[in-house]
Amino acid sequence: MRIFKYYVLIGLLAVLSVVAISTPKSKPKEIRTATTTAATPKSKLKEIRTAAAAWLDALDPDPIRIRKEKEMKGKKHFVEALHGYLYLHTLAENAHERRGYKKRVIQLSQATKRPEYHNLAGIPLAEFREESTSYLNACYVMQIFGLDTAPYKAEIEKVLPRILEDMPKRGINQQLAFRYLLNKLGFAAMFRVDDLMPRSVIRQHRPLKQLNVSEQYDVTHEIFPLGEFGRKKISEFSKEDMDYLRKLMAAMVQSYTAADNIDLLAEVIVCMRFLDFDALPEYRKGLDYILTQQNSNGSFGHYETQRQQMRTTRPKYDVDIGGYLHTTEVCLWALAEAFMKGASKG
Repeated sequence: MRIFKYYVLIGLLAVLSVVAISTPKSKPKEIRTATTTAATPKSKLKEIRTAAAAWLDALDPDPIRIRKEKEMKGKKHFVEALHGYLYLHTLAENAHERRGYKKRVIQLSQATKRPEYHNLAGIPLAEFREESTSYLNACYVMQIFGLDTAPYKAEIEKVLPRILEDMPKRGINQQLAFRYLLNKLGFAAMFRVDDLMPRSVIRQHRPLKQLNVSEQYDVTHEIFPLGEFGRKKISEFSKEDMDYLRKLMAAMVQSYTAADNIDLLAEVIVCMRFLDFDALPEYRKGLDYILTQQNSNGSFGHYETQRQQMRTTRPKYDVDIGGYLHTTEVCLWALAEAFMKGASKG
């Protein structure tokens, strides 16, 4: 009976234009490497990498510990750390340095071998929605690095019915991310987006002042999967969409640098690279700002006020994990995209 319900669910979702299911395939993607420009010396990037790596190495992003002891999103912050090392790997100058970053990813990925890590089938819905995208994302990073993901994918297959059942109830950018990841992990025959685009925040063409902070993040998180995280040119946007985004992102850079919002700024700089907007003066302004904002300990971001607040309101909360980690990750991503070979010809 359980098997029958599984296939009924798959059939229903197919009718509703949700991604089709196929046999998982393990085809590790080639990890890209970086180059520098005349405006940014190699020494500067090496300084940033060395400091950021030291800061990341000092963290303990164990997803089970973070959820249990810190009462935070364990898998979300775990995958942020994995991404941090992926972007350092991209920026690395030589094979020796890249081996070091891969070794750290291998060490961190040992957490995925523990049975309690694969708990999505039985956790409450709210926690499931906090962790499910990151659960797939962590497997994808491991796949990119060429690690053995067969046991992980076997666990994903067990929880796949719940993922697919809940997916249509999520926001547009979350559905895009799910579809992209399921496709790349071999669980979806295609990465379909046409049915979601009419409901996107971007298609509404609202100016920055009419977008709240959540919607501003929606803009960037719609672009990330549409550009397959830098691996393809985005074809889903019309000329009107591109004209709108060009103006919006220029305004975002001005706003975020003025407000010292380096977290959103870095995401926008990544998106501008994906969209070939890197010839705009605002792109270089935002990138130059990021290059000057690394903290003395190697992290990026400003969360000391939040640290003081959390000591009273959420004493278990770790600001390094919950604040600095994401901002450091996206800043490294912005730099990796900026200095990546052949990423953009804008």
